Amino acid sequence: MISTLRLLLLTGCRLGEIQTLEWGYIQENCLKLPDSKTGSKKVYLSEAVLEILSKIEKVKNNPYVIVGNKAGQHIIDMQKP
Repeated sequence: MISTLRLLLLTGCRLGEIQTLEWGYIQENCLKLPDSKTGSKKVYLSEAVLEILSKIEKVKNNPYVIVGNKAGQHIIDMQKP
């Protein structure tokens, strides 16, 4: 959950964009989000964000950066934090 909050703060992305962020969207120093509230967009990443992403463990058979409790799913219910 800490990684999620840090990514929100450092990228300026919306909660849903970070919750559903897939490893395939990360290309070099940017996120290429295929669908956001305003359509597809590119978010450039700082060194701090790249460091956070490098410390997140990839889960086999799960495309999401921030995984949920169910296998193959992304994290949900982050409104309260």
